[in-house]
Amino acid sequence: GTIATLKLSIFTVMGALLFAGYYALNDNFLLASAFIVIATLFPLKRALGMYMPFLEGKKAFKRKVLYGIIGTVGVNTALIATLFATDNSLFIILTLFGAQVIIGGILFMVTLRSLENDTKPDRDFVSYSKHLSVMNVLGKLSLKFDNLLIFHQLDAVQLAIYSFAK
Repeated sequence: GTIATLKLSIFTVMGALLFAGYYALNDNFLLASAFIVIATLFPLKRALGMYMPFLEGKKAFKRKVLYGIIGTVGVNTALIATLFATDNSLFIILTLFGAQVIIGGILFMVTLRSLENDTKPDRDFVSYSKHLSVMNVLGKLSLKFDNLLIFHQLDAVQLAIYSFAK
């Protein structure tokens, strides 16, 4: 699951690097840097977040909800603290993705230690998971398009406020 997720993240990495190159060519180094951060940290964030479907598959719904709350509160706390400390857009983006990676990594490790995964996924499951991942790419992009527009037209502080309010 986690390795397959890392492999499938190559499309996001390539897309983010294309946007980074575009913005760098147009002398917008802030957005270029932001997309480089996304290209670097998104695959880790996504792979480390695989504890959520794992918990769902194990029918550990209570733990899944608890970890979801911990993750949301932790990331939002880091983001709010950063917003009070600075208005540097790149640092805000680094904090957002960094907090997601760190908290996701901790919860991933806790999940691995607390639940035994005594079965190997079969080939059909892995194939089906890949199919679902590819099918969800457009849906995920459309959900994040408003964030890109707000960041591009305003700045990271307004995007952070918007994301928090949403």
